[in-house]
Amino acid sequence: MSGVIGAPIHCRFVDMRISISVPARRTRVCPSCKTWEMAGSVLIVDDHRGFRSWARQFLESTGYRVSGEAGDGGEAIRAARRERPDVVLLDVHLPDMNGFDVARLLADEHGHRPRVVLISSRSQRDLGHRIAESGAAGFIGKEDLSAEALSALLDGEQ
Repeated sequence: MSGVIGAPIHCRFVDMRISISVPARRTRVCPSCKTWEMAGSVLIVDDHRGFRSWARQFLESTGYRVSGEAGDGGEAIRAARRERPDVVLLDVHLPDMNGFDVARLLADEHGHRPRVVLISSRSQRDLGHRIAESGAAGFIGKEDLSAEALSALLDGEQ
């Protein structure tokens, strides 16, 4: 499922399909109107309902399809198996287990393996080597979360 968000009628689209290692794809469109077409599903995992709600609205407004939400690690693993998202946006600090362990478990799954993007209100510097050891695609601080940052990380530009 994909769609162009707020594309003006006069816009001439420059289609540059970029394949990433998930079934999702991103298409850049007219640089002058800053519109995007994105396809791909995201599972949001965070123990704060308010953040999940904000992230859902934000991601959907930028063209991502949110396949589900989870408030803890166990729920995240079950939802990932059930929903089979392309990307899991995963908080590092969860009530039942940490996001690094959830990321490792998702990486060890047989069959579908979503791209995992770790998030936290703590800085990347504070989390050190644990990010690389988790098997996640990378890390974005919650204050830096944007469509551009997420796309750059998933496209390997970060």
